[in-house]
Amino acid sequence: MRVVDAKETKTVTIKPASSAIGAKWLESALRRGTFSRVSGLIPGGFEAYAALRHPAYRCFSTKSNLADIRHGKHIRSEMLRWSEVAKSDLPVVYGRTSYEESVDGHVRQTQYRRLPDGTWVRDTLADGGLSPLIRGGDEWIEGPVEGCFEPEHTKSLHRLLARFTDGAEPCWFGIWEGWGFLTDSHRRAPKIGTRYRSWLLFRAPLKSMDQSFFRDNPSYHSPNLIWPEDRSWCVATEIDLEATYVGGSEELIAAVLAERSLESERVSLDDPPAMLRNLLQPVVKQPADVSLREGFETRKNPHKRREFKPPPLMSRSERFAHWLQLTRWKMRGQSYEFKAYAKRKKKPRD
Repeated sequence: MRVVDAKETKTVTIKPASSAIGAKWLESALRRGTFSRVSGLIPGGFEAYAALRHPAYRCFSTKSNLADIRHGKHIRSEMLRWSEVAKSDLPVVYGRTSYEESVDGHVRQTQYRRLPDGTWVRDTLADGGLSPLIRGGDEWIEGPVEGCFEPEHTKSLHRLLARFTDGAEPCWFGIWEGWGFLTDSHRRAPKIGTRYRSWLLFRAPLKSMDQSFFRDNPSYHSPNLIWPEDRSWCVATEIDLEATYVGGSEELIAAVLAERSLESERVSLDDPPAMLRNLLQPVVKQPADVSLREGFETRKNPHKRREFKPPPLMSRSERFAHWLQLTRWKMRGQSYEFKAYAKRKKKPRD
């Protein structure tokens, strides 16, 4: 297959790996790690590690884009660093809540608002998500995109990695096998996996990391794993997390941390995954004497939800009659759904 740059017509060939043997070292390392720690996201054994934070987005609604927003289209006007989000007075809205924040077993969108003293108030938005709550003139911050690094940030990382990579050898690329954009030809590639994730394996030049992996999909998708033939470094982007991880030599990680176009931090294998939520702390109840910038916490979904009415319970005799009917149909080779189409057997004439 070919990977296509969205801005250029130039294509880079990316081929399925001939075998998964060259990736077994990474599979073994990830299986030894802990999934809730950095060691479960990127292999151990490197001198140093860095987490590259995926940007958040400052969003605006106007008369021209309100209809698109209402139909679920993302309008991301400006990228923001996490350090900028932590100082902003705009409401920060996550597309889904974390496990700890789920309400009555339902996962709904969460909003954070900053108090003057630096603490945060957390609100759970109405069912139906953010889109139906937005009005013209609203301004807010959306949380980072999970599982994908921004294209321009990927190019910055590529320039750094190229200094530490033999360009003559193709690199390894791992793509999570659960993406719905994968074709049958993609799925025939060899793969590696752990208890929690599996990746299809491909080979291509390092420069192909600048381009979206899925040719026919308009949105950009970065690879989930990248490493060179000599295993001198590794890049990992977990599908459900907000940061991309780099492991390599001390010199490489120092260069990554010094790159101004990237927001990064040094991490260790025992650290938990980096998340913007961790900066929006501590969460407190809103004091009665403190006013906050209004967000979406008081707005209601204008679309009425249909109430679910469970079917009436059957009596014991009705359940027995129902079971008896199903048994008869099964004995005749008929299913419940297609009983109306069963052909009647003709009685032989005398």
